[in-house]
Amino acid sequence: MLHTASRGCSRSWLRRLTALIAVSALAFVALPNVAVAANPTEYLDVSFGGTFAEDTYTTGGDEVAKGSVTKHGSIPTKLDGGGITLAGGTNGVTFTSTESFSASGKVNKGFRAEMEYRTTQKPSNLATLFSAMGNIFVRANGSNLEYGFSTNPSGSTWNDYKKSVTLPSNNVKHIIQLTYLPGADGAASTLQLSVDGVAGETATSAAGELAAVSDSVTNKFGIGYEVNPASGAASRGLAGDVFRARVADSNAPWEILDASQLLHVDFNGTFSGTSYTAASGEQMLGSLVSRSANPSISNSAVTLGGGTAGFDFTPTDFTLGNNEALTTPLVAELRFTPTQTGDNQTLFGAGGNLFLRYESNKLVFGASTKSGNNWTDHKIESAAATGAEHVVSVAYVPNKAGTGAKLVMRVDGGDAQTKDITGLAYLNSNIKGKVGFGNEVHTDALSRGFVGSLSEIRLAKTSANFTTNEFKLVYSQVSCDTSGIKEANTFDVEPAECEAALKTKLSKLRPTEGQADYIDWGQIGFLHYGINTYYNQEWGHGNEDPSRIDPTGLDTDQWAKSFADGGFKMIMVTVKHHDGFELYDSRYNTEHDWANTAVAKRTGEKDLFRKIVASAKKYGLKVGIYYSPADSYMERKGVWGNNSARVERTIPTLVKNDDRAGKVASGKLPTFKYKATDYGAYMLNQLYELLTEYGDISEVWFDGAQGNTAGTEHYDYGVFYEMIRRLQPQAIQANAAYDARWVGNEDGWARQTEWSPQAAYNDGVDKVSLKPGQMAADGTLGSMSSVLSEIRSGAANQLHWYPAEVDAKNRPGWFYHASQSPASVAEVVKYYEQSTGRNSQYLLNVPPSDTGKLADADAAGLKGLGEELARRYGTDLALGKSATVAASANGTAVAAPKLTDGSKLSSDEAVGNTPTYTIDLGSAVAVDAVKISEDVRNAGQQIESATLQGRVNGTWTNLATMTTVGQQRDLRFTSQNIDAIRLVVNSSRGPVRLSRLEVFHTESEIQTGARAYYIDPTAQTAGDGFTKDKPMTSIEQLHDVTVAPGSVIFVKAGTELTGDFAVFGYGTKDEPITVTTYGKSDKATTASFDGMTAGLTLKQALKALGKDDAGWVVADSATAPASRVYVPQDEISVHAQSSQNSGAEAAKALDGDSSTNWHSQYSPTAASAPHWVTLDLGESRENVAYFDYLARIDGNNNGAAKDYEVYVSDDPNDFGASVASGTLKNVAYTQRIKLTPKNGRYVKFVIKTDYSGSNFGSAAEMNVELLPTAVEEDKVATPQKPTVDDDADTYTIPDIEGVVYKVDGKVLAAGSVVNVGDENVTVTVTAEPADGYRFPDGVTSPVTYELTFTKKGGEKPPTEVNKDKLHATITKAQAIDRSAYTDESLKVLDDKLAAALKVYDDDKVSQDDVDAAEAALSAAIDALKTKPTTPGGEGEKPGEGNKPGEGNKPGEGNKPGDGKKPGDVIAKTGASTMGVVFAALAMVAGAVVTLEAKRKSNR
Repeated sequence: MLHTASRGCSRSWLRRLTALIAVSALAFVALPNVAVAANPTEYLDVSFGGTFAEDTYTTGGDEVAKGSVTKHGSIPTKLDGGGITLAGGTNGVTFTSTESFSASGKVNKGFRAEMEYRTTQKPSNLATLFSAMGNIFVRANGSNLEYGFSTNPSGSTWNDYKKSVTLPSNNVKHIIQLTYLPGADGAASTLQLSVDGVAGETATSAAGELAAVSDSVTNKFGIGYEVNPASGAASRGLAGDVFRARVADSNAPWEILDASQLLHVDFNGTFSGTSYTAASGEQMLGSLVSRSANPSISNSAVTLGGGTAGFDFTPTDFTLGNNEALTTPLVAELRFTPTQTGDNQTLFGAGGNLFLRYESNKLVFGASTKSGNNWTDHKIESAAATGAEHVVSVAYVPNKAGTGAKLVMRVDGGDAQTKDITGLAYLNSNIKGKVGFGNEVHTDALSRGFVGSLSEIRLAKTSANFTTNEFKLVYSQVSCDTSGIKEANTFDVEPAECEAALKTKLSKLRPTEGQADYIDWGQIGFLHYGINTYYNQEWGHGNEDPSRIDPTGLDTDQWAKSFADGGFKMIMVTVKHHDGFELYDSRYNTEHDWANTAVAKRTGEKDLFRKIVASAKKYGLKVGIYYSPADSYMERKGVWGNNSARVERTIPTLVKNDDRAGKVASGKLPTFKYKATDYGAYMLNQLYELLTEYGDISEVWFDGAQGNTAGTEHYDYGVFYEMIRRLQPQAIQANAAYDARWVGNEDGWARQTEWSPQAAYNDGVDKVSLKPGQMAADGTLGSMSSVLSEIRSGAANQLHWYPAEVDAKNRPGWFYHASQSPASVAEVVKYYEQSTGRNSQYLLNVPPSDTGKLADADAAGLKGLGEELARRYGTDLALGKSATVAASANGTAVAAPKLTDGSKLSSDEAVGNTPTYTIDLGSAVAVDAVKISEDVRNAGQQIESATLQGRVNGTWTNLATMTTVGQQRDLRFTSQNIDAIRLVVNSSRGPVRLSRLEVFHTESEIQTGARAYYIDPTAQTAGDGFTKDKPMTSIEQLHDVTVAPGSVIFVKAGTELTGDFAVFGYGTKDEPITVTTYGKSDKATTASFDGMTAGLTLKQALKALGKDDAGWVVADSATAPASRVYVPQDEISVHAQSSQNSGAEAAKALDGDSSTNWHSQYSPTAASAPHWVTLDLGESRENVAYFDYLARIDGNNNGAAKDYEVYVSDDPNDFGASVASGTLKNVAYTQRIKLTPKNGRYVKFVIKTDYSGSNFGSAAEMNVELLPTAVEEDKVATPQKPTVDDDADTYTIPDIEGVVYKVDGKVLAAGSVVNVGDENVTVTVTAEPADGYRFPDGVTSPVTYELTFTKKGGEKPPTEVNKDKLHATITKAQAIDRSAYTDESLKVLDDKLAAALKVYDDDKVSQDDVDAAEAALSAAIDALKTKPTTPGGEGEKPGEGNKPGEGNKPGEGNKPGDGKKPGDVIAKTGASTMGVVFAALAMVAGAVVTLEAKRKSNR
């Protein structure tokens, strides 16, 4: 059996720059001018992580395809875990290279090819694994694998030259490697083949003959397919799985398998009896057998007790030599810890007379030679004491003449010792095919077993040209002082670094706040729309005509709304794809962009991206940009790939009549100087436009694919990343960058074991490569053994926090194709659970159609996705329950209240590396899923393995097992009734801190649409927030919620909201999201969110967050939206049905599980329509008002209701007239049918016709709702002082709804006039809120007014008028920097200021006059409109941060040197940072500006 690690593709990244730029001092150091040569020898290297769309395959990540990859027959099925399944017959894959391999009908250029594959059954005769140009083949032939080539030397004579090996076994991965070498100068041509590293015979032609090329298949290769066009050849496809395919020049190194390395294991595999099964990432070309059964493996080390214990390794098709001489050069290496060093205790033996063993407590490497009857021992010795781990590397290298050899030994990384010997080690011929580890192989010395442990062993073939560079194992100390290692986002590492230090660094890795926020978003929408949409293609060529783009229904609002309704937090916009067409009006491309489309010329809207940004803002979404570095259009224009020099460029490079010239000259817009190629400058200028003219950009995503470009271009990623970080510090740089990595496939799955801490190689200039590679196997990437191996070998020089982003597609292609159908709701939910639910970000592509809208089915699918996630994960059954944590399963438990507080950001202190977290659910409940999160911000990712258990009748039962957890791990399992749940951590890398363990059971009784959320930060226990009796305790409980239009968030009056505000959702004009208060308090309600000024009012906080742009409002009071009143499904039963099929009974539509369904009978015969189900509600219900119908979500619309009727009655045999009828949509989300309210016990749902056209009937779920009742909270009433008329000796009671006035406990009628008589008297009047009303926050109830009257004719006491507040407001107005605001708003201010000054100078004015003047002036200040200083119309307006009076006083902003850090200005959760960045960059240019507090958007 062969086990080998796949080579991952190398991708360019820049080492992450500083997290945020210091505002007061910015400096740029240009990167060195480094030329990077492309590798011209590799033509194809794909692991099928990309996409088959229509017939063509588009590569993913850094896959290589210098030419076209095409499927034949059906689209290959993608395999979870990587690879494709081919159906055989006429199905397969071909690669047509742009490189020429032939001339005059002959294959005159050599090549190498590799393929990793697996069959599950014996291939059919002539089933082809690999073919080339019609006459080079590797194929099955009976029980053999036949390989060779055909020649046609004379034009009429055909010659076949072929060999064969035994057909490889089924159900195991195999690697074939072949080299074709054309004969030069009349020499013979050859084809060499190896299977799993074992070479077969070479197929050799007659002299001067070359493999023939068949017509029409020049330069074409077949993968699981025969490319020969002859009749019948096209049906020779291989039925099996293909994991990787590669074609390269004949002198290129092998990549998939290095056959010279025979064995390299670090005991992560398992022994079954005596046979070892290698783990992923280990290499074993042969069999490793223990001399004792089931040796003990612990912590990746095997323990040996000496004596006869040990291992025999028998390489496949291997010999040590012949004629009693060990002639094969070899290298052996071991990582070991001895517990004894007794004489002859052997670590390695070969041939009986080549040995590595202890003698006299010294480690000795030696060989015994024989000349006649005389034996000579040749030895090198070194110290290797007990109790410590050692690494020994030895080499035995015979000279070319065969007269002697060299012995080489290196111990613990010291200098290599060498010894030249005369003669060769004597070979016992009966053991020439195997070697021993941990014991001798000589038949007379099999009791010389090593005592200690082996943690790594390696055997490799070498040559007479051996150098010590071929030693791969690196020695390091196992233990060392790690106390000085602190948390970091990146660590530099060395090959020989202490193992404890490396493990500590891996445990100490932490995400930046931006990286953690990014994964928390959970769902990102992807939009591929552009020129390809209108050419029905995936990759354009740069010669397409933009005027073809003329959609009549362009609706970017629909795009944004659909994603928001599906629970997405951001949309990623494909601003430029590989073809070079752009969705915006660039100054640097005046022909091939949106401005040149027919729709732009017809409507005058030249910038589609600006429209998309506005729509995203409207619907509360963040915006990211996808920008492909590849550019076919610019290649045609002679810019891309023109081999221009990297010279200094000024960015932005101003064009003729550039509208930015003034701002650049004044320093309001920053400039940069970078070394770049012509295309690098083009790309920098376009990135500058995108990052300075559209407001906050939350992510920049570079694609690694090269599209249809023919040449090569070196991308200056280093300067790209540097400029992005300066212009948009908060932006995540993803896919070809250092903030987030491509997961390695485009098929919607992350690994079961997905680590964020990773090993990487940084070249110090602009390249950072994930190690061992993006497409590394599950269980390998990020594993401790893999990380250490990559560091020890020198392949990795950094450890870095590197979270994964998972691409998925709603349709087979990235762009819209009318012939393709969208994925089912069940499928896109699976993508979510395999990405967000596996510690990764979910990026789902939904392409707009050529109409300019998302297809109805796609929009419906997004809504269905959001609804299904609510069904599965909507109600946390552990919320607010009692939780504990103990250092072990049997340890003493302490309270862990933050585990169940509903926030995924809070956590209790760690108690150990293998804790047990337990939640008491109070009573037995059905459970089928959990969400688990580690507090990665504070404690990193630590869990290596864990077991989830539920308590059933007092006994703990396993529910699920897992490896990694990370930021979020979703687990689903068979439903169980449990009364407690616990997570037992079995192993970890360091102290574990969980931030949540949420518990769920799928339900269909969900509250979609507008709803109320109550929040009381002072409540002791977190509730679901649906009622004021069970309020949420933190705004952070809304992080995973998308707040629906019309919802109301009620905040407990007099409290302060704190924490991280990362709440998404949008309101509309008719249905805003309203934030208000509830309850009564004499204190103001405030907000002090993370990264924001403390003590803001709710209105100020929402404005700073930019929520007013997304339809959020603050109101004094509001009516809570009516919650749905379901008849519980467990109280409903099926009374009768027209028919049902076995396995699809009607009761399955009442089980809360959308994956099961009722279906009318279709087997053995189909029941005729109409189809119906009568539900029994258990008792007569009042006002049955809604019937909810959910069609199947699996993509099958058989039975999906179209025309329907609903009946309600107390008599199941007499329903009378229907209460509803009509036509439903063909969608996979719940359709709520409004009924004429009626009392009744029975509800009958009738399907008259269905959308399949087959007259079936089906339902995934059915629910019944009663008439809901709205909950109205207390209204707010503001009391006013009664009006006094001293001359008339009267006062008048104000007429204010909700305010009750009293004197001496007696209620005074509103509007009544009370006469007090002509007396010197003071009347005390109180104001109280009426029932159902409350006073505003901060107004104490009751309010007392003292009314003073004087006796007629007497002297009145002077009335005190307080003008202090008016004075302060006037001072504020006079100090305003008038240059910052528009003339119109300043004119209003001037008018109100003049009026205020007049009142201030008037000694006869009343207090009411003073208060009115101050209020008017304050309003004018609040209404000031700032002149735009941030480029671009759709970006943030600088004036929408703190206006005068809301924060800093005029002139007292954050100036250089005032002690403020960037973090004091830039909000933690993703505040708008552009104003801060431009201010900072302006300072570099010599301009000093006052920083304005900018709006803070959602994280």
